Amino acid sequence: GSEMCIRDRMGIAWKEMQVTNLKTGQPIMSVEGSAAKRLEHITPKGYEAIIHVTLTDDYPWAQAFVVIEALPKNVNLE
Repeated sequence: GSEMCIRDRMGIAWKEMQVTNLKTGQPIMSVEGSAAKRLEHITPKGYEAIIHVTLTDDYPWAQAFVVIEALPKNVNLE
């Protein structure tokens, strides 16, 4: 299925990406293993990858939207 497609083309498995929630309920995505290495590889030098994720569900459907942006290091997001 989809996992095999991602793994075969990019060397990334779904189990290397995890969505958890902050205490506020906001979802956050983290990556590890080959997914983290791939993200580091495609992030320009001097930049930091920021992963944004939003989730919605209306039984029996669920949807996630993920945006990855690269911001210059030393930029204050507040």
